[in-house]
Amino acid sequence: MRAKLGPLAVGTSVFLGIAYWDYWLRVRGIHNSYLLRQYERIIDGSAPAPDQYRPLVPKMAQLVSHAMSLETAIGAVESGVGVCAAIALFVFAQRRRVGPIGYVLACFACGWWALSLAFYPRPEPLAALLAVTIVAVGATLDGWRRRSVLAFGALLLIGTRTDVLFAFGVGFAFVGLRHRRWLVEGLALGTVAAAATDIWVRVYPDAGYLKGSGLLKLSDNLNVQSIAAPVVMFLPLSLVVVGAWRRGWPPDPLASALGVALAFHVGLSLFIAEIQETRVWFPWIGIAAVVAYDAWTSSERAESSRSLR
Repeated sequence: MRAKLGPLAVGTSVFLGIAYWDYWLRVRGIHNSYLLRQYERIIDGSAPAPDQYRPLVPKMAQLVSHAMSLETAIGAVESGVGVCAAIALFVFAQRRRVGPIGYVLACFACGWWALSLAFYPRPEPLAALLAVTIVAVGATLDGWRRRSVLAFGALLLIGTRTDVLFAFGVGFAFVGLRHRRWLVEGLALGTVAAAATDIWVRVYPDAGYLKGSGLLKLSDNLNVQSIAAPVVMFLPLSLVVVGAWRRGWPPDPLASALGVALAFHVGLSLFIAEIQETRVWFPWIGIAAVVAYDAWTSSERAESSRSLR
């Protein structure tokens, strides 16, 4: 247990650093008035879509703001979410049997890309990272613990990113073609995501898209500048996974589900999101880094075993 506290402390400190810089860059920095106004509009229900359909973090800040200013409450909530995300990522790394180096590298990957969130200030990216990691942790468990953790992660995604929840449903359902349990869970996640989106639309009927900014974004995304963001974030990790697969690493059901979910989300986002904004992809970066590191080290161990025979 003592050996695990070291990497957990390092990873948590990285996330605390993320929260600190996030607070000073976004909340107290150049985007101060914009982000606070965005929080206030989501709280009072007057924000445009899709921001109004992601009210979890602003509502949490509203609750905390009864004891302090809204600005301070935002910093407190995001710091708390960052610590929880660090712990969740640590648990996922342990479940994947990834050593401390892999975990700390995943934390640094999250930290590096978190700095870019200052340029696309939104309330939900860090909470969405936590939610995605919790769903991934749930997929490593069995029985009632698996169902409970998956349900909790899905609940967080309902309030932050229903599109990511739907992508999880697709990934789980794909793996479910061979593993029935995954199929049931995938259909449940996808159905909940679609129903939650419909509910948000009904709860906030006036939260339409800004004039000149419709739902379909494909024509705006088909350029090098836009495509560069997901490519730079995930191409190196994808090359690591492909290289591990070519060296004999057999993807397990969870790795396959996450890969399909991420690929589907990339395809879906081409149509409905502004893909040059790194906040769109940020929730995936932690678990993607852990899986990539796991794939590479596992393939190296397998190759070493073959060479010793």
